[in-house]
Amino acid sequence: MKLTSLAVLGLYLLVPALATIPEPVDRTTAGYYLGNLTVAPKNSVVSFGRESFHTWTIAYDNCDTRNVVLKRDGNAVVADEHCIVKHGNWYSPYDAASTYTASSLDISHIVPLEEAWASGASLWNATQREAFANDLTRPHLVVATHEVNVDRGAQTPTSWMPPALQFRCIYTRAWIHVKFYYNLTVEQTEKDMLQMYLGNFVPSHTSSSMASVAPINDGIGIANLPNQRHKIVAKRGAHFTIMVVGESGLGKTTLINTLFSTELSPPKNYNRRHHKQLDKLTEVEIIKAELEEKQFKVKLTVIDTPGFGDYVNNSDSWTPIVEFIDDQHEAYMRQEQQPQRSEKTDLRVHACLYFIRPTGHTLKPLDIEIMKRLGTRVNLIPVVAKADTLTQNDLHTFKQRIREVVTAQGIRIYTPPIEADDESADLARALIEAMPFSIIGSTEDVKTADGRVVKGREYLWGVAEVENENHCDFKKLRSLLIRTHMLDLVSTTEETHYENYRQQQMETRKFGEPKVKKTDNPKFKEEEEGLRKKFTEQVKAEEARFRKWEQHLIAERDRLNKDLEEAHSAIKQLEAELDGLNYSRGTNRR
Repeated sequence: MKLTSLAVLGLYLLVPALATIPEPVDRTTAGYYLGNLTVAPKNSVVSFGRESFHTWTIAYDNCDTRNVVLKRDGNAVVADEHCIVKHGNWYSPYDAASTYTASSLDISHIVPLEEAWASGASLWNATQREAFANDLTRPHLVVATHEVNVDRGAQTPTSWMPPALQFRCIYTRAWIHVKFYYNLTVEQTEKDMLQMYLGNFVPSHTSSSMASVAPINDGIGIANLPNQRHKIVAKRGAHFTIMVVGESGLGKTTLINTLFSTELSPPKNYNRRHHKQLDKLTEVEIIKAELEEKQFKVKLTVIDTPGFGDYVNNSDSWTPIVEFIDDQHEAYMRQEQQPQRSEKTDLRVHACLYFIRPTGHTLKPLDIEIMKRLGTRVNLIPVVAKADTLTQNDLHTFKQRIREVVTAQGIRIYTPPIEADDESADLARALIEAMPFSIIGSTEDVKTADGRVVKGREYLWGVAEVENENHCDFKKLRSLLIRTHMLDLVSTTEETHYENYRQQQMETRKFGEPKVKKTDNPKFKEEEEGLRKKFTEQVKAEEARFRKWEQHLIAERDRLNKDLEEAHSAIKQLEAELDGLNYSRGTNRR
């Protein structure tokens, strides 16, 4: 898997669990092709020379055809700087075998080179033979274990078919597809065997014209609709939005990185976490990336909710999360009402992982409150974080208590559908029984006691392996989210949660009327409280300043009054002295 751009997953879960060779033609077309192949004996005059085909020429990006196919059909493929593939994870569709070492694999030609040589390729020029041997466009090149490829050799379907029964139909259609495209001949016994595997055996005396295809009873073609749908999805890719909710420190970021085998989000800064707690508000962070596996692209959106449950008072801490989910339904509904809807933005949450702290007791009131609210809006999937901190017995008891609380409180969680005729019904039952999933997240490679390198956590007592089902339910969770039920998560969001929201809004609002926002939004309450506090502090500061001015004015008034009184007394005294002088002067005149 490679991360092609930061920006977000339809997925390889939509791709068949077989090697990713190009899709061969459908049965009806294969029947037509087979009826128009030339029946002729093999050419044994010119001796076969494998070197005439020039296999494994450079395809692109300095990679030869062999290594291009190994990269195309493998998972977690590792190659050196010269594009030589070393190891990865491959599935050999011939014998349904898995292997991790590239050197143990062959790149098999659906129509062996020696068979092609005897069927007409001996008459080609070097360029035509090289194009045939390195054809990445037709369903011609596939990974196979060395043993099964040697066992097949140059045999035709007359004497050899893949041991894996589920691949025989694809093998038959691919064989016909390649032979028809390159105008190679078939022997009559070979043609009869191919028609038998197509489910339409025609006796050897039937002519090879279009009339030979007439008896084929494939209906009107409705049965081919799944193939059409597969091609459409494979071309368009898909998008998937997942939300993670839980207290800080439970490994939400680590699990997401582990699920998709790449660092979608760097680990959180612990200093920032403690600073964030001072804000007393749950945030919503959006991370986008585009993932590609086996040439299938998925736009993945991860919604993180830092700050949830980190405070002493967590009242209404779930409101920003719930409102975000509702707002995405609202935004999508608004876009559907517009005349131009070709480029809709869709951030509706398809799955919500709720992380439960591994206390070993039961759900906290905060867990119950938010799970009730989330369960009615989104596909809720509860997980027990850091399962390696509990013993197996404690973990089993803890999960049982959680299930009892979920049932008693009427909390709605996502349940994989079980159909009576569904071949994956047993898997769905196993997933339901495992809920809530116990998980261990780790992006680190550690070595086990027996020398294996695995993703896990190393302790003094040993290694807790992420993908060991005896240690945790990580593989079950990944299967639910990606391999088996992603499409159901997307369709449930569309057909249930979004439709419920849309119906509720259409019943309570007039067309075009804006959504009514709640007045008790804790975010607004927080802002209001902050503004009120700031205003009060400013008023107190101004009052203190005014009191200080008042005291200063009073003191100044008292000083001036005192000076005035002193001046008045001085004047009085001067007047008295003046009167005394005037009196003395009058007395002296007499």
